[in-house]
Amino acid sequence: MKKYNFIICLVVSLTILFSSCQPKVDIENEKADILKYFDKTITAALEEDLSLLESLTHDTTFYIYNGTIQKFSKEEDIANFREQFNKTDFNSIIKLVEPEIRLSPDGKMAWMTGKLKIEYSFVQEDGMIIENEIEDAFLMVLEKSEDGWKTVAQAETFPKDE
Repeated sequence: MKKYNFIICLVVSLTILFSSCQPKVDIENEKADILKYFDKTITAALEEDLSLLESLTHDTTFYIYNGTIQKFSKEEDIANFREQFNKTDFNSIIKLVEPEIRLSPDGKMAWMTGKLKIEYSFVQEDGMIIENEIEDAFLMVLEKSEDGWKTVAQAETFPKDE
């Protein structure tokens, strides 16, 4: 019995020792980095900056939208952004609900929720310019890579037309 107690104490002690050796995650610093990343994505959309968007885009991203799940490579994402910029001008993107961020204990994954108001204009086929706005509630899953945080999955919802 003493032998088992010793083994249990040894395992518990080693677990505590090794868990305390892991580098501590600076949660506030990581949250600030995620918010900077998010602000850069907004700036890239407003300025139609494809090269900035490319630097912020993960190799593969999953999108949940309108009842579908889609998986895009970085190249497909950039092509979609290019097509969207050819049709739409983003006039403003306003944070209606400040993003809330949670991090994994190891600081390598995070999720963020928020709500945006997006004001945009687009040209119809008849040449008429339409001004519009939408509210976008979102959930983003982010992964920390060597070159910073990147979105690996995103779900969005929009209010139903009244």
